[in-house]
Amino acid sequence: MSAFWHGVAPGYYLTFLMVPFIVIAETRMEKAIKPYLSPRMCYYYDWFAWFWLYRFMEYVGCGFLLLQAYPVLAAWKSMYFIGHVIIFLFIVIPVFIPKKKIISSKEETKKHS
Repeated sequence: MSAFWHGVAPGYYLTFLMVPFIVIAETRMEKAIKPYLSPRMCYYYDWFAWFWLYRFMEYVGCGFLLLQAYPVLAAWKSMYFIGHVIIFLFIVIPVFIPKKKIISSKEETKKHS
């Protein structure tokens, strides 16, 4: 719907079709990594994630500037589709990060009894 609102140029659709993958990658990495971080490291992680989120949005946002499919794909190809590769990796990597077991207060009291 957002791409239709902006116009019918293919670049809009290429950009908007990538945004959900960026959000999925961000969410999966956050859920996989943040449980292992201290509050201080979470602060740094949030800044790091924010910085890279906007770099990915700039990468896919070239569709808004170039508008036509061929120039957008040529721009991404000139960068070896590195944004797509990293986004894909950020979606897959959390599968290999073991989930941190969080001990509830009930389990902790049982453990000490």
